[in-house]
Amino acid sequence: MMKKAMLSIALTGALIISIGHAGSCYAADRQNVNLAISGANNPTKGPSESDASEYSSHFWKGNYIYFGQGQLWSLLDNDEESLLILADVLKEDGEALYQTFDSSTNVWTDSSLKQYLNGSSYLANTNQFTSLEKSLITKEVTIPTMAQLVNRAYGFSEEYAPDGTRTASAPYWVQDQHSTDGYAIFVCQFGSVFTGGTSIADPTVGVRPMVTLDTSKVLYSVAGQYAKSTFGTVASNLVVYNTWKLTLKDGNRDFKAQTTSSSVVAGNQISVKVTNLGSVTSYNHISAMLFDKDKDLVAYGFAGKSTAAKGTYTFTIPSNTEVGTYTLCVFAESAKQTSASVVTSDTASNTCDFKIQVTPAKAVIKSYKAKKKKVKLTLKKIAGVSGYQIRYSYKKNMKKSKTVTTSKVTKTIKNLKSNKTVYIKVRAYKKDALGNRVYGAWSKKIKVKVK
Repeated sequence: MMKKAMLSIALTGALIISIGHAGSCYAADRQNVNLAISGANNPTKGPSESDASEYSSHFWKGNYIYFGQGQLWSLLDNDEESLLILADVLKEDGEALYQTFDSSTNVWTDSSLKQYLNGSSYLANTNQFTSLEKSLITKEVTIPTMAQLVNRAYGFSEEYAPDGTRTASAPYWVQDQHSTDGYAIFVCQFGSVFTGGTSIADPTVGVRPMVTLDTSKVLYSVAGQYAKSTFGTVASNLVVYNTWKLTLKDGNRDFKAQTTSSSVVAGNQISVKVTNLGSVTSYNHISAMLFDKDKDLVAYGFAGKSTAAKGTYTFTIPSNTEVGTYTLCVFAESAKQTSASVVTSDTASNTCDFKIQVTPAKAVIKSYKAKKKKVKLTLKKIAGVSGYQIRYSYKKNMKKSKTVTTSKVTKTIKNLKSNKTVYIKVRAYKKDALGNRVYGAWSKKIKVKVK
């Protein structure tokens, strides 16, 4: 169900404090849980040259993603193939990541800074990324270019002048080579791209690394500090800030589960039996996601247990779920309930996917009355259904049966044979989004002697 995508990320190594959130709310049709990172939108476009007066007061407005050990990243570009983001906070062992550009050259490709970022001090440092997070990084670590820092589509202004979108708590290096040996271009604390440069040994200039991630390994994302909870409807507009926490696929393909039923009434439970967890021991939840026919996420959550083990788990299908065909994806996950200052990625196994039918409730015949060549039925009303199908036959096994439909809870079956026994049962139906009838379970069969 997942498309392979790439995630490019830029991090502010020079920062101890947050650059600052714009505080924008997301639209009401967005959800607090989304497949992969589909809920994260591109930033508001930055001002053009003609809007220069807005530069100093313009602040970046967009989405943020947690990746790494408690690191927050600003999303610059999200499309089907890539996600470019710039981190809000980057720390190294509790200190800001300050690193001189180089002691001998201002060429990025040959710089000690490039070696530093791609070596054991940063990329391979488990205090920065877990081994699973590191496996998502597919290209070398770099730093921003001048072209990226003046890209309006990324939320920046298109000039090098002071701009609130580029400000940070300290200056940071730019990748482009300075024309003078021993100097490097940087962004100053006021947000302007300072092409005049400074010494490559300047210890006050920090680092904003950039990386590219393979997001095909992201199973889903949750909004901000949204606490993962028991299975239920995916809500909208729950958080103020557009921040997203990732759940990564851990590569465990040995998780196995099965269902005992392929249909369920909205509001009722469906049981899932977990038969194998694989070799991973850190799981603390058996969870599920429910997708409709358009692969839109309808519900998410874990079964009502705080441990993950072999056994039977139940998921209650939300009562407001429309009838139709759905996919229930069940998996094991390690869901960490962390504080706002240390938000780390969660992990999950492969999913076991089951096609299920959400149907109307089982019909009930409340009463019946035999008359001359006819039988009057009174049915129990089922809210929200389109109608009822009535099946009747003179044979107990219902062979050679006939059917009639009604939209009301009373119906008289006419033209029956006198002095014959007729067998009758009923089921409710509701039309799905395509206009097809989705039927519920048959009622208990009744036996009536026709007058």
